[in-house]
Amino acid sequence: MSDEEKNAIPEHVKKAAREMGLKAFKERLKEIQMSEYDAKVYNEYSSPVQSQVTVFLPISVFFVERVNVCINSIISLNRYKPYE
Repeated sequence: MSDEEKNAIPEHVKKAAREMGLKAFKERLKEIQMSEYDAKVYNEYSSPVQSQVTVFLPISVFFVERVNVCINSIISLNRYKPYE
């Protein structure tokens, strides 16, 4: 959305959207049992490393999947006992 389009939105609509967003945010905090202070502190610590987390997450998921494949292979091999 361009700045011109944003400026064309009536102020009462912008205010209502902000209020809806804040309400949803507070409801989500309540769901996860986090205070607004906790959220502020969390953001202070998580924001500086967010880009690293974004890069690391897919890599870690890949390795977890590979480990699971290996573990399942080992379990399958242990079930197969041809000489018993």
